Amino acid sequence: MKKKVFLLLLKNVGISLLVLALIIGTGVAAFFISHKYYSKKAEVEADVEVLTEYTDILSQVKTDVITKNMIYAVDENNNIKAIMLEICNTETYNMDYITIPVKTSYTIPATMYQKLMSISEELPQVVMLSKLRKYMPEDQEDEKAFGYITVILEKMLGIEASYFTVYDSETFAERYYKQRAIIKYRNAKDAKVAEKEAEEDSSESDTTPAPGTTETTESADRPKVRSVSMAIFVINDDHKEELKEVMDDKEEIMKYIQEEYKQEGFASNLTVANKIGYAEAYVNMNPDYYHFWGMPAKRRAGVFTIKPVTSQKLIQKLMKNTVAYSEPQFDDSIDTSKKITISEKFLTGGIYTEDKELAESIKADREEDDDSTSTSASTSATPKPTKAASSVADKVSIDKKIVILNATGVSGVAAETKSVMTDDGYLVGEIGDYTGNEAVENTRIIVREEGIGEDLLVYFSDAKIEVGTPEGDYDIEIVIGTNDA
Repeated sequence: MKKKVFLLLLKNVGISLLVLALIIGTGVAAFFISHKYYSKKAEVEADVEVLTEYTDILSQVKTDVITKNMIYAVDENNNIKAIMLEICNTETYNMDYITIPVKTSYTIPATMYQKLMSISEELPQVVMLSKLRKYMPEDQEDEKAFGYITVILEKMLGIEASYFTVYDSETFAERYYKQRAIIKYRNAKDAKVAEKEAEEDSSESDTTPAPGTTETTESADRPKVRSVSMAIFVINDDHKEELKEVMDDKEEIMKYIQEEYKQEGFASNLTVANKIGYAEAYVNMNPDYYHFWGMPAKRRAGVFTIKPVTSQKLIQKLMKNTVAYSEPQFDDSIDTSKKITISEKFLTGGIYTEDKELAESIKADREEDDDSTSTSASTSATPKPTKAASSVADKVSIDKKIVILNATGVSGVAAETKSVMTDDGYLVGEIGDYTGNEAVENTRIIVREEGIGEDLLVYFSDAKIEVGTPEGDYDIEIVIGTNDA
């Protein structure tokens, strides 16, 4: 009896195991069949026309009307060699690039610094932008490292970047060249005054001053135009032609973007699909009309300090510009092998405008005012030339002997100025400290003979020329004032 019960139990266990084996076998078979089916399907779908694939991608992505792309170039030693803010407007099809000097010093706010210390203990509170990647953990992926770096730059500039892009320095150098430039800008605190003066300049009112009052000349009260010498990055001809070859065809642009994302050293927090989403705008852009700027900054002994409020004003002006660029920023007459002057396209009281007639009218009014208020006295300061005059002025002082004296109280300013001017071909001899008793606010350019020195005005924010007796046997004596420290 017990034997029969045991055999029956064994039989039931065997049946259960067989059923379980069948279930497992069916599951495994189903898995391999499904895997083979979907793999084959994926291969077939991969062979579908590229255009269909891109169309599917475009239907899924979302794009902003205006984007701010922080671009970095990094060498093999993790030194940041270039930083640019790219502003892309998909409505006007304008493309603007603002160079941020890598030799910029920035003090990270205390609260942010404490948080960043948990990311990198090597990070100092006072940072040099060129070293930011080296401060991050070496084994940290670029997507993360430059995410933190971009947060620091956002804080410095007071903006929010849409995304960032990282190139190796060699690829970047193949696309952009370094252009020496004088960057002109108005302090943000002067903005309201500048707008008011622009309105007054452009009006056709012929009212005369009331009895007992005097008419103020433009040069006396107009907000100061600051200037700083820096190198900016500009697209080179080869890359411009490369873009032109693909920009007529949306499909070619999409392929170009995909290949870019595969390049070694490339990194971005924007997906390739979202980048492709801008192909519709890129096809309408003309690389010849790209514009290039320098971020407003103060420079001392070769180290820059960004002016955040003024920088925000520049960024906002470019973003709010509703007029499409219709001509190159630099014409063929400009010698880009020399230092060029970069300012708002038409300087009309600090207001960005593409209205050439308005700009020319204001420029003519200013020149007329200058002519009517200038004197022939040898000790009087000559009126500061307009942007148009200073940008095309002949280098009448190129063969004159120049001495530079530092009245700023800041060490290294005279040496830095000598370096810049010598690079441009000027004959700068001695440099030294100014020993006069009076404080010098605006830089003085003292010339031995009338008619020289005007080509030197672009190096300073609000310099004045006066005919006098320069030191020693020099033809020109430059006394750098505190406004140019």
